Amino acid sequence: SAYKKTRSKLFFDEIIARVVSYYEYSYPFHERSGKFAYGVVHPFSTAIRGKHLGLLFRDLVHEPHFDTKTMAYFLNAIYQSFDHVQQKFSKTGNHLTYQLEYIMENGFRFNELKAASRPQTGWVEDSVKRTSQLLFAELYPDGMNRELSPQYHGDYAHKFRRYMELASQYGYQEAYSEDYQNRLNACFDAYFSLYLPDYRKVAFGDAWPTRTSEKNFRYRSDDPKHLYLASRGKEGTPFTNSKLDWAGFFALRSDWNLHRGDRGIGLVMKNGEKAGWHNQPDNLSFELRAYGRTLMSDASQQRYSGNSAITRMREKYRQTRVHNTV
Repeated sequence: SAYKKTRSKLFFDEIIARVVSYYEYSYPFHERSGKFAYGVVHPFSTAIRGKHLGLLFRDLVHEPHFDTKTMAYFLNAIYQSFDHVQQKFSKTGNHLTYQLEYIMENGFRFNELKAASRPQTGWVEDSVKRTSQLLFAELYPDGMNRELSPQYHGDYAHKFRRYMELASQYGYQEAYSEDYQNRLNACFDAYFSLYLPDYRKVAFGDAWPTRTSEKNFRYRSDDPKHLYLASRGKEGTPFTNSKLDWAGFFALRSDWNLHRGDRGIGLVMKNGEKAGWHNQPDNLSFELRAYGRTLMSDASQQRYSGNSAITRMREKYRQTRVHNTV
């Protein structure tokens, strides 16, 4: 931000010095990459760095201080980042969806690189093939993510939508079948069963209480139920109850309380399969909201990781007895 405001070479040189310092120390990745070894075993972190490198390159490449040596550092670091990610993809889960999005974006952005444009195994064609199939592995037929995570469901929905849109911009739209589009629509429909009145999302699993707005339902406003929620009841088809048979989410509502009148009673209950990642052993847990107040709230998750005290706290709040199970 300092460079954007001043265009001072002093700030530009500091940006480049940090990039060069990091990548000269840590690349090429190997199993003993010193203090940056976490990047070796954690492709998600590497993918995020690669993404930001690509964005930084985009923002700086036309600046007068950007020379050929700087370009060489950037392109090498971007190559090393996504080459590493491609070799060590996560096996499943939301981390994999991020890795594939970032490698696809940068494959199209830097298609002059042989690693990006190589047929079948390059970043572009490999990520297109993987993403066109991944949706069926990560989503139940009713559209819910297999982590059974309300908090991360939006990530899945928008990532799978992003893949198809991005690939279509570059002529790969045929890779995404009609079945893909139908399952993607079901993924957005699954939102219905994750909300109490007042647009309050349930907090099962690794989550936190979230109150959103009608904007979450605008992506499919061509559908009458989505339009009903996106317009706060002014248009579309009114409805109250919803369910996800495969995932095991059941939502009962007397009213969505779209007009903020403290009306409506809502209950969402969960009873799904055993799942990993951000799911917890909380089957038959429920949340209850009535007349503008939350009466029964899930304990959700306090922290993800840290020292031993934080780990004990995490394990405490993952227990079945901490949830509203019946």
